[in-house]
Amino acid sequence: MCDRRNTSADGYGEGSDILMVVEAAAQYLCARSILKEAFTDQADLEDDDKLDELFHRPRIARYFLLLRGQRPMGAGLIRLNPMVPQSIYVPYIAIRATDRGRLSTRRMKQLFAEFTRRIGVRRLLIEAE
Repeated sequence: MCDRRNTSADGYGEGSDILMVVEAAAQYLCARSILKEAFTDQADLEDDDKLDELFHRPRIARYFLLLRGQRPMGAGLIRLNPMVPQSIYVPYIAIRATDRGRLSTRRMKQLFAEFTRRIGVRRLLIEAE
């Protein structure tokens, strides 16, 4: 599903690690496949119809890819939180099993901080299990 033709290095971050907001259908399919690879229990991830619906509603939800160079190593979903103005909620983040440990928590935090600053979000809500 994910290959270098489906991604672009345009995004948030500097150097080899980039957070790229998904816009094209091929990028979405790549992000969805990474999420499904990581969330194997159906209770932990929305069904395909809901994931597809969110892709087509960018005003309330956006998918992203975490890239090293142009290679997708992770993916996630951000959603607006209508209960907390100027906030986004991150219900899903997944790093491919082969890439776990290669992107530090600190670096991921830096990428999200840059991304949220540029889009005007003041609060980032992340659910951790």
